[in-house]
Amino acid sequence: MKPAAVLVFAGLAAAQFSQLPTCAQSCANTYLQKGIGNCGVDVKCICSDSDFLGGIACCLAQPGGCDTADQSSAVVFASQLCAAQGVTSEYERCH
Repeated sequence: MKPAAVLVFAGLAAAQFSQLPTCAQSCANTYLQKGIGNCGVDVKCICSDSDFLGGIACCLAQPGGCDTADQSSAVVFASQLCAAQGVTSEYERCH
């Protein structure tokens, strides 16, 4: 499974962000607050930042993170959002 790039949340309206599973919101918020990556709220930049996406992926996959269904939902959401920004690359897997 492609772990989620859910990082794209930074530039989203609250209504869009709330469509994500709670566990994915938590992971995204954690990484955004840590300031990982240098994208700020630039969604296209976040979608292209493999280090940021890899960190989110690990957060989603860790024990206590997201179950398989929520990981899939987060991946679909992020894939659609990133595609809208012209970014269609594969997301990083948790190492």
